[in-house]
Order: sequence, then structure tokens, then C-alpha cells
Amino acid sequence: MSEDNPGVKFPPPAIFLISILIGLGIHRYFPIAVVASALSTPLGAMLSIVAAGIALLGFRELGRHETTVRPDAAASSIVKTGPYRFTRNPLYVALSTLQLGIGLWTNNLWIVLMLIPAWILMTTQVIAREEAYLERAFGDEYLSYKRSVRRWI
Repeated sequence: MSEDNPGVKFPPPAIFLISILIGLGIHRYFPIAVVASALSTPLGAMLSIVAAGIALLGFRELGRHETTVRPDAAASSIVKTGPYRFTRNPLYVALSTLQLGIGLWTNNLWIVLMLIPAWILMTTQVIAREEAYLERAFGDEYLSYKRSVRRWI
């Protein structure tokens, strides 16, 4: 028996991790700072803490609704509480914020710029599949949620 699911093939954290690693690699040969050195650590640390907070709240809400965090598995409900009131993808916002925080913390412009291809891959290869699945699985309930809450922020 085949269960309908989003069909996401590549885990979102891996997309962000690979883009961070590529940014680190480029920075090794072509270092470009993002901000003044005195600001990089406090700004990067602050954004990393914010990212962790967003992720914890997102995971908590998924747990409360007893639905999966895995983008390759079937969802049992549409979560509209907690950070899901403000963004349909708080865990992806958290990963993006973490990457930005790491880019600032290491004062590495390339990590920050690698967010662009990460967002493109996330939008086309993950989010588009998830949204199509949620429309199939939940119909009008998801379409109403989609109209009322932004994709990112």
C-alpha cells in the first residue's frame, strides 16, 4: 500500500549544510568579511539563538499536533499555532536564520550569499512539493491557511 506524501528527496537541513560548506570552501580562497570584526560574533550568536528558538517552537507545535517533522512523510494535520501563525515554514526560517548567523559569526560573506541558492532549492525542490501534497491531502483547509499565512515571513 502506497501512502501519499510530499515526495521530498533531499532533507532540508542537508541543503543548508551543503550551502554552508560551499561558503566555507569559497571563503578559504577568497575571504570577504560581512561586517566589522567586533560585530560578527555578537550578531552571529544572537541570530543563532533566535534560530534555535524558532526551531524549538516549531518542533513543539508539530509535537502538540502529533504530526511529522519529516518532509518525506505524510502529515496528519495542518498546524496553524505557534510560529505557524506567522510563517508556513518556521523550521526553514530557522535554518535560514541559522545559516545567516553562522555567516555573520564566521564573518563569511560567502555563507550569507549561499542562502540564495539554498532558498531556490528549498522553494523548488522542497516547499513546492510539500504545498502540492498538502493541497491534495487537506484541500480547502490548507488553501485557506495558505491564503492567510506567508510562505517565509
